Amino acid sequence: MKVELNAAPALPHERSPDVVALDDHLNQLSRLDEQQGLIVEMRSFGCLSIEGIGEVLGISRSTVERE
Repeated sequence: MKVELNAAPALPHERSPDVVALDDHLNQLSRLDEQQGLIVEMRSFGCLSIEGIGEVLGISRSTVERE
């Protein structure tokens, strides 16, 4: 299926305050603990399972759950 770029919906020029706040909080978490930030991003936005995150990061399921 082909989609022409002109037919694609326009993206908003400004980010909503909620998106900005979420980005700020994720950045703060990543500065405090990089691994925890990655886990939240993978789980929330990557739709990875607990097991999948463990495989990607090379850590156990229990560590992912704890973090």
